[in-house]
Amino acid sequence: MSRIFTRIDNFTRSEFWFADGNIVVVSGHSAFKVHRGQLERHSEVFKDLFSIPQPAIQDLYDGCPWVELYDAPADILFLFTALYDGLYFKKPNAQNFLAVAAVLRLSTKYLIEHLRQRCLIHLGLDWPSTLEGWDLREKDAVDDAGRYSPRDTCPHPILVINLAKELDLSHLLPAAFYDLSRYGPRRIVSGTPNPALSCSPPPDSSSPESQTLYLDRDELRMILNA
Repeated sequence: MSRIFTRIDNFTRSEFWFADGNIVVVSGHSAFKVHRGQLERHSEVFKDLFSIPQPAIQDLYDGCPWVELYDAPADILFLFTALYDGLYFKKPNAQNFLAVAAVLRLSTKYLIEHLRQRCLIHLGLDWPSTLEGWDLREKDAVDDAGRYSPRDTCPHPILVINLAKELDLSHLLPAAFYDLSRYGPRRIVSGTPNPALSCSPPPDSSSPESQTLYLDRDELRMILNA
């Protein structure tokens, strides 16, 4: 038994473990037994990955060949959920961001265009590039009782700014920075209070990241006041 097989044998089976699955995808300490055809149908990258010739003698996991991906297990789970169950958003909700970010990140990486476009449309509604779109976004932030609660409908702008910079989505930045400019310095540094969003801890106020945030915020105000 190989060293790698010993390691994989100790992984945790995820909720995506189909009895009739024919490929095991390993990510971190999680394993997903899914259908090769389902992944190949939506992604040329997966199709090419699975077509790579394997050694004549290959270790199997639960009777299936396996492949290791170096993405976060939670992101893989969101991607497989979208591929199998679809990606639906009934109404604007800040808690949707974790799924949207994960699916957008991996659909970009694995060239799953229909999921990528759906995520971009969703983010474009929350962070529009037109005044008309912003007015609609603000209208959606008013609940049935007439209470203005944008933090319930849209994620913290810092999360969106980080994602936009990571994936080169510059069209999201003006609205996100404008929203950030409405925060006070203490609220910027404190980050998002929503525990459902598993974001990194906010940077220390003396860190370069925090100083960059303040600089961007001040520069934006200068632009808006010009």
